[in-house]
Amino acid sequence: MTSGQTIIGTSVSCSRGSWLLPVATFLLLALATLASWHWQSRIQKQAEELASNQESAAITAEIRDRLKLHGQFLRSLQAFAVAAPSQDLAVWRRFAKAMETEGSLAGMFAFAYAPAVRADDQAAFEKSNKIPVDRSTFRIFPKLDGRIAVPLVFIAPESAINNAVIGFNLLSEPARQEAINRAILTGNMAMTGPIELQPDKGTHRLGFQLVQAFFHGSATPNQLDGRRQPFAGVVLTAYPFDEFMSSFKLPHNSRFVLEIFDEPLA
Repeated sequence: MTSGQTIIGTSVSCSRGSWLLPVATFLLLALATLASWHWQSRIQKQAEELASNQESAAITAEIRDRLKLHGQFLRSLQAFAVAAPSQDLAVWRRFAKAMETEGSLAGMFAFAYAPAVRADDQAAFEKSNKIPVDRSTFRIFPKLDGRIAVPLVFIAPESAINNAVIGFNLLSEPARQEAINRAILTGNMAMTGPIELQPDKGTHRLGFQLVQAFFHGSATPNQLDGRRQPFAGVVLTAYPFDEFMSSFKLPHNSRFVLEIFDEPLA
């Protein structure tokens, strides 16, 4: 009996040893494979994050450079407004034609000039702007009870759609009004929040505007008390957001999420 038990015990031990080694080997290989997969996943994720950060940085730099270029153009509009306060339509048309913005300022829909009109002067102002044949129906809209209106008087490029917004009071909408107030207080270019451009009114197609205030004579605004300065009006550039973004060469598989906010373009 003792001998038989010994033989059985030895057989069980051999049988256990015969499957323990393959199982242990399998587990070790599985763990090594899992560790390798995790390592490769981490490396791939880091590479994707690096590529995404580089892409974001490149696109952000391109947008900033584009806005700086448009800001320079806006300052040239401001210089025109200061140099030609007579609001002569023929002078504006010559200026707009000379600028030749098509192609050089990609993403921009239109640029415009809007003088400040005090409440007491609005009737006379509307009458004076009816002198040109194509301005015979000029009116400031919507009418407000405020002491001042900032109506669009000149816009380029000229088209039936753009000409239809001549007379629109920029102070009639909070987002535009807020940007104009910032432009007056700081003397710098200001960006509106998301707005519907007048030609797109009611379509829910969002856009934005860059606004620069100008002042009578050589006066410049005091940042602490800008509202007391002789505010003369604004010049602006307008952008449908989708057209502005499509002017950039974004990768088709880009996961870039864009947030545009107003800050000095120093």
